Amino acid sequence: MQCALYDAGRCRSCQWIEQPVSQQLTAKMADLQQLLTAHAVGEWCAPVSGPEQGFRNKAKMV
Repeated sequence: MQCALYDAGRCRSCQWIEQPVSQQLTAKMADLQQLLTAHAVGEWCAPVSGPEQGFRNKAKMV
């Protein structure tokens, strides 16, 4: 994913932006499974993902 603000060093809020989306999903699923090890999970569903870009047209900052 390309982000002009991230590339310019003006924003560093996306900790996953430098990893390909497939690696992001794998890492996020591993994090989730590790966080829930104390709970019995009967079945893990495949992660749902959307488009890499153009998924948001506005954000509200409060």
